[in-house]
Amino acid sequence: SAVITALWFNIILFIAVLGIYEILFQIFPSVYRKNRNSEVALPKSFLPLSWIPAILRVSSSQVRKLCGMDAYFFLRYIRLCFQICAVTGVYGGIILWPIYATGGNDAVGWYHLSMANLESKSLRLWFPTVFMYLMTLYVYFLINEEYKHYVECRMEFLTKGDSHVHPQQRYSLMVEQIPHELRSDQALRNYFEQLFPNRVHSACLVLHLPGLTELCVRRERVARRLEKCLNVQEITGRRPFHKVGVHKYVEVARRLKLYEDDPRLPHPGERTDSINYYSKYLDVLNEKLGEFRREKLKLAEEGEKSPRASQWIGSLGLRKPALEDCDALTVVSDDNMSVRSRLLFLIRRLGCDFIFGGLSNLNRPLDTVVDTMVGRTHTSNGFVTFTDLVTVTCAVRSPITHEAAVLGVQMAPDPRDIVWKNAHIDKAWSSSREAIANLLLGLGAILWSIPVTFVQALANLESLARIPGMLWINGVLSRDSAAFLNGYLPILALMGLIASLPLMLSWVALSFERRISKSDIQHSVIKRFFYYQLANVYITVTAGSILDTLSDILDHPRNVFTLLGTSVPGVVGYFVMFILTKILAALPLTLLQILPVINHLTDILCCRGKIKTQHENDVKQTAQKLDLGREYPNQFLIIVIVFTYATISPVILPVASLYFLAAYIVFKKQLLLVYTSTFESGGIFFPTACNRTLVGLLAAQCTLIGYTILRLGFYQPLALLPLPFYTIQMMQSFRKLYEEPGHYLSLERAVKLDKQATAIEGKEYSRVKDSTMPFDENVYRQPNLIHDVLKPLPIQNLAFISEDAKYSGTESGKGV
Repeated sequence: SAVITALWFNIILFIAVLGIYEILFQIFPSVYRKNRNSEVALPKSFLPLSWIPAILRVSSSQVRKLCGMDAYFFLRYIRLCFQICAVTGVYGGIILWPIYATGGNDAVGWYHLSMANLESKSLRLWFPTVFMYLMTLYVYFLINEEYKHYVECRMEFLTKGDSHVHPQQRYSLMVEQIPHELRSDQALRNYFEQLFPNRVHSACLVLHLPGLTELCVRRERVARRLEKCLNVQEITGRRPFHKVGVHKYVEVARRLKLYEDDPRLPHPGERTDSINYYSKYLDVLNEKLGEFRREKLKLAEEGEKSPRASQWIGSLGLRKPALEDCDALTVVSDDNMSVRSRLLFLIRRLGCDFIFGGLSNLNRPLDTVVDTMVGRTHTSNGFVTFTDLVTVTCAVRSPITHEAAVLGVQMAPDPRDIVWKNAHIDKAWSSSREAIANLLLGLGAILWSIPVTFVQALANLESLARIPGMLWINGVLSRDSAAFLNGYLPILALMGLIASLPLMLSWVALSFERRISKSDIQHSVIKRFFYYQLANVYITVTAGSILDTLSDILDHPRNVFTLLGTSVPGVVGYFVMFILTKILAALPLTLLQILPVINHLTDILCCRGKIKTQHENDVKQTAQKLDLGREYPNQFLIIVIVFTYATISPVILPVASLYFLAAYIVFKKQLLLVYTSTFESGGIFFPTACNRTLVGLLAAQCTLIGYTILRLGFYQPLALLPLPFYTIQMMQSFRKLYEEPGHYLSLERAVKLDKQATAIEGKEYSRVKDSTMPFDENVYRQPNLIHDVLKPLPIQNLAFISEDAKYSGTESGKGV
């Protein structure tokens, strides 16, 4: 009855949200069609959901062309999950439902169509056993077909590139853990020129430039304020004025460099013309940044000459003595030995040279820590671009040097994918932070039931009534309404808690581990979030049901297996309500885009009559991005629930099929019309998604083995025992057959492509690189080092202001 009540409530909520969406879609096209590059033509109709046929008619090739590989394979994954649920749901209804309904164990409610309705030691336990085998084989087949398609598309991406990605990305490598002697543009290029003669286009080292970043931020702020002042003058016809400096303590502000000390600028406290002030201020900052850039680019080309921490310590004599030096001491007269030589001789004779040997092994970690803490300008990361694909393929697949943890290379990410504020972080430093984060997050996943139980304990009317001012809840709601809310609030609390996890995991990857690329950040969120989803299913809910049954076990010890076996399928009602809420509430809210709508309405109602600069209009029109680090794990949760209860209580299958069908339609529409890609990784998230799907299947197989044991089966658990090992073997096979080959371009295909390019030009490929490829040595240079003089954006769309705003005064702006 609780599920039926929740269903009706969700249906009402679904109709209301969808109705609001259809109205707002017609009124605010700027919110719901931000992706203006889309070629999708929707019918001009006011009928609800009339856009669904048009969205479904968009072919896969169009989706891939318009949205990119990452978005395309995200839709392919949802489609894969729908196929699994729909096909197994049909056969589950045909095979398992009649078997369970006539099981003869007199179970009621959700138990009636589950394994709980089968008698212990019943031969009917063979039906879910065989069904698990069939479902497992079907999942293997579908994932294998998807992997084949992934490798084909991945090779095409690595071969031809993508319209969303700069073509130089396919020819570039990211080099990490660069030794100090190679930390300059010229040294790094010369080193790779020795390895690959006449095949290096350019090399650039990443520099740590916090001062330059601060100047760029200040200049951007000044340019935006100048744009605002120019707009005020254009619309009102009057020049704005303001007082320079708004700080009470001017000398403190001057020491903090909150504004520039330049004779061309007015002194703090003076009243000045805003346009003249910000124009001069912008010229001063452009001049400073130009000088700063030229200095740093010269430094990047020449390299840094200051000694390293390990060299400084070595100069004090705290280094491992060379064996030949110590051996020579045996034939030298005592009269000719210096104090240091005598000490080395004594250390050698006593066998204590291992101390200095151990200290020498700490040189590299010491340099990494000191460089990171001190903030040296020259970092251990850089980028190298080659002129042909064969060289790139050989370089990325071969060890560059025999030394361990030196000159690690990988394919360079999309330039838009790089988080430049983290690009200077050493890999060893980031890896140590990653180990700490994995330990803490693993502990958090194990103890995940504690915050979930705490939140759900508060998510009831009795707890809400204890809040001051909320006592009226007890007297307003009827008994049925109270029962419904007590069943519905824990689901909302769990969904809210789950929604907060990606934010926390993203912060860990971005600010604690300091990962270099956005795709790496989202990849880490996908991997870690999955284990918290497993904790939601297998630790929180199952543990809770077992604890609920503990008192009955203590009262009736002989019925321990029956009581524990009954508790597992009973939780399916909770999950059905959860998936229904996702279908009828979460997905329509994804369509509705609440926050963008609120921002748009606020802009209309509260900012009417205010002046808008072109930059502010551009920011307002910026399309939203798809957060795959959050959306992939949301699909993982549903498919893990499906695998867990597909054989135990197959009523979950049609509900999950409906969810994935609705999710496919909703996300396809959002990707085509609303979302845009801020970077492109070539679909590298898809293999991880397939791998985590098989992990969920593995957990479901182990669950069924344990449950058949609880149902007092003997041969059925033995028959199911090989399945987890088959799944592990298939995961390893998929990784070797598809994941690893799909990561890099094959040498065979690289040779073929280079020959084709040579045949087209009729020359050596390396000699025509400037005419055939739009290469630029600054593509992988930090943006703050290559941006030219900044000017205010021209006024294109003037906003109108009210008469009150025109004559309310001319004072505007604040000192920078």
